[in-house]
Amino acid sequence: MAGFQYIALEGQPDLDDNGSVDILELLIFSFRFFGFLISLGGTLICIIVSEYLKTIQQEPIETQVRGILRYAYFFQCADYSAIIATFALGTTVNILLWKSSIPSYIAIAFNAVCAFLVLLLLRAFFVIIFQRQRSRLLYDDPDHIAALKRKKSMSFCEKLGGVIDLFSFLWKRN
Repeated sequence: MAGFQYIALEGQPDLDDNGSVDILELLIFSFRFFGFLISLGGTLICIIVSEYLKTIQQEPIETQVRGILRYAYFFQCADYSAIIATFALGTTVNILLWKSSIPSYIAIAFNAVCAFLVLLLLRAFFVIIFQRQRSRLLYDDPDHIAALKRKKSMSFCEKLGGVIDLFSFLWKRN
């Protein structure tokens, strides 16, 4: 979030001589604002998760596991928001290169280095997370396979309803 505190809210779209907003300026501001909001939301989710984990640590292990499984998708939103905010910050910085007074070849070089690093990190994420996940026995479990088949047979509206149900704990009382 520190990146967005530094870069995201430092400016606003400038008006041209004729009073209109430059599309590049508007794009930069939009990415800044969107990234800041996502980063702020992720930070708040992390605070909520941290406090939740502090409160359940003295509970029996069964209660801890049930609670974590119940809110697992909400907990994952912190990861997703961090990934989205990072991409928004990277996009903003790369677009800002084209608004600055540095030569174009330097902007192209910085964009190329950034693109290479993003590809490298995506590859590392794939190798460390996705390939490791496939080796677990969970994916050979008949219940897991049946759940995948049910999920594939669902319509878009049913899937959307399922996503909404993931956060139903927000308005249901225990």
